Amino acid sequence: MSDSANTCTLCWQGSYINGICSHCGASSVSSENRRADALPLGSVLNNRYLIGDVLGKGGFGVTYSAWDNAAGKRVALKELFPSTSVYRAADRSTVGVIAAHKDYVDALKQKFEEEARLLEMLHGSCNVSTVYDCFSCNNTVYYTMEFLEGCDLKALRKRYGPLNWPTMEPILIDLLETLDQLHEKNLIHRDISPDNIFLTKDRRVILIDFGSARTYQGMQNFTVQKKDGFTPWEQIGSTRKQGPGTDFYALSATVYFLLTGELPPKAEDRVLNRKQLKPLKSLCPSVPEAAAAAIEKGMNVRIEDRFHSAKEYLAALSASASGREKKVPDTRDLPAEPRREPTVKTPEPIPVSSHVSGQDVWLYGLEGHYAGERRRLKPGERLLFGRLDSNTISFPVQTAGVSKVHCELYWDTGSGSVYIRDSGSTFGTYLNERRIGREWNVLRPGSRLRIGNQVFFLAATRKESL
Repeated sequence: MSDSANTCTLCWQGSYINGICSHCGASSVSSENRRADALPLGSVLNNRYLIGDVLGKGGFGVTYSAWDNAAGKRVALKELFPSTSVYRAADRSTVGVIAAHKDYVDALKQKFEEEARLLEMLHGSCNVSTVYDCFSCNNTVYYTMEFLEGCDLKALRKRYGPLNWPTMEPILIDLLETLDQLHEKNLIHRDISPDNIFLTKDRRVILIDFGSARTYQGMQNFTVQKKDGFTPWEQIGSTRKQGPGTDFYALSATVYFLLTGELPPKAEDRVLNRKQLKPLKSLCPSVPEAAAAAIEKGMNVRIEDRFHSAKEYLAALSASASGREKKVPDTRDLPAEPRREPTVKTPEPIPVSSHVSGQDVWLYGLEGHYAGERRRLKPGERLLFGRLDSNTISFPVQTAGVSKVHCELYWDTGSGSVYIRDSGSTFGTYLNERRIGREWNVLRPGSRLRIGNQVFFLAATRKESL
C-alpha cells in the first residue's frame, strides 16, 4: 500500500489523480458523500484494519474494502448491521440497537459468528471465501475475508445478457463439485442465487454468503427463506424436509435464469398450478437435451423427484459433455470495480437551489415497492408515507422497516421548497443517508429519501422538457 494519504481506498495500490485512482480507475469517495450508515472513511478497527470504500450493503450488513496493517494486504471486512433494527450512535461508529429488537440482534450476532466459523472450517475443501479473522467491537461483530476481484453472476448477466451454454457449463460443474463437498459435511447452503455466485478474475467460481447455511440431518425446524424464483417449495415452510435437493433447486433455477434471462415462476405458483415452468429448450435451443433435462429435474417441485446427490447431477450432465476441456470463462475484461455500491440511473436534475417554483417536480422510485415508478408533485401537496391504506404513498402491510404512518412530504408554495419530516416512525427516515427527526428538512432536487428498503429520488425539470 502506498504511504500517501491519497491512497485509493478501494484497491489500496494506486493514488488518486484528479479524483481517479492511477491503478484501478476507481473514483474517490469523499467523507461528505459517504452513506451515513457506514463506518467513517479511515476508521481503524481492532487496532488493525483501516476502513476504506463500501463494497456493498444488504439488509443485514455492510461490506468494506479494508487494509490489514498486520498482514500488509487488503481484505474485505464484513460488519453486522441489520439496518431496520440498529442505528449509528453520535460517534458514527458505535452501533445502537432499538430496544424492542435487542433479542433479535443478539441472535443475529450469534448467527454471524457461526457463519464466520463455518467459512473457516470449509476453507481448503470448498470453493468459498477465505475467512481470516472474527472479532467484536462497536457493539457489533465483524469478520475479515479474502478480497475477491471479479463480479457476481447477477452483475455478469446484467452486463452481457443471458449466458450461453459453453460459458455456463463449466460454472455449473464447479458449483456442483463445491456442493458435493458441502453436502458431505452435512451442510446445505440454502441461499443459492446469481448474486451469491462470484466469478473471480483468476477464473475461480466462488460460492458466497453462508448466512443461511445449516446442517440438514436431524433438523426439525428451519428459518423460512424466500427469494422468488430461486427458493424451492419446501424452504417456504419451516417444518418441511430440506436437504441437498434444496440446493439443487436453487442452483438449477439460477442456471435457468442465467441461460434464458427469464425468472422461473415462484415455487408456490407451480405447486398450486397457477404457473408452470417453460421448457428450457424452448427458450434456449442451444442447450443440449441431456443438460436441459438435468436442469429441469433439479427444478422439480417435489424434493423427492430431484437429484439425491451432486454426483448424480454431475453424471446426468456428463451425457451432454462434448469431451472438450472445460474452462471457466476468462474474466479479465470484467469491470475493475464491480462490487462498488450499484448506481441507479435517474433523470439528471437541473442545477437549482431548494426553490422549485416554476418547475415540474418528480418523485422517482429507485428501490422497493415503487421502483421504476414516478409521481409528479403538485404545489401545496402533502404526501403521507406508510403501511396504512389511508396514506398517499402506501406500502404492503408486510413491508419491512416501514411504520403505519412513517413520514410526511410537503411542497410549500410560500417558500417554494419541498420539505420532509419523520412522523415518529420506529425505524427512521433517512435523507441522503442521514436520519432525520420530526423537524422539517428541505428535500432538494437530487436528494435521496430512504424508508427501510424503499428508496426515492427527487428531481426537478423545466416544464417544457417533458
